Amino acid sequence: DVIRRKRKQAVKLADDLLKSAFFKMFGDPVRNQHQWPLGLIGDCLKGIVGGWSANGDSRPANPTEIGVLKISSVTSGEYIPSENKVVASIPLDKKLIIPQIGDLLFSRANTRELVAATCVVMEAPQNVFLPDKLWRLDVDQSVAEAAYLKCVISHPEYRQLLCARATGTSGSMLNISKMKLVEHPIPIPPIELQRTFATLWWRVKMLSAKRQREAEEADGLFRSLSQRAFRGEL
Repeated sequence: DVIRRKRKQAVKLADDLLKSAFFKMFGDPVRNQHQWPLGLIGDCLKGIVGGWSANGDSRPANPTEIGVLKISSVTSGEYIPSENKVVASIPLDKKLIIPQIGDLLFSRANTRELVAATCVVMEAPQNVFLPDKLWRLDVDQSVAEAAYLKCVISHPEYRQLLCARATGTSGSMLNISKMKLVEHPIPIPPIELQRTFATLWWRVKMLSAKRQREAEEADGLFRSLSQRAFRGEL
């Protein structure tokens, strides 16, 4: 029990470290205390690629099947490829957008609380593809780093301002258009500083992923031991 709690604590501390490092290096992206040059999100991108609105079953795809990602694969801020629905039939001429490691994904449609969620792909199974409600933001690496953009867009106040541009009559599903996304202002610090942060971000995230796997293994072992204890087998 101590081991599993320590592993979970390590994951949280890693997230806290990245938030602290981001604010120390760049400051608040809304107040822009460092007075970085202001540009537009579109200035940081080469393009935006949308997926295909495929009909899928309720169960996820197994490794030999193809699945369409659900919005929930992004909404937590971490890429969860297991959040998908198996697709039985795909037209031969359909070009599928399969996320690759390092891709920046963006949820263009969701509830007001969850729209504009972003994540950076850290694992990339090749049997899942993007739906039309998820975009791949192709970052211009001469201007910005995906890790920097992800942290800015995920900042609560910045994301609130971005979500205010969402449209829709239903409170359960709002939408951000490509035009409104690319025209939204953003501080653009020197690319060298962004690259320094991105190197730290990837190093910490890889370590955090390892600790997360260890925490899940410890959880499984703890449950097994608990069940054996209740059955009087220890």
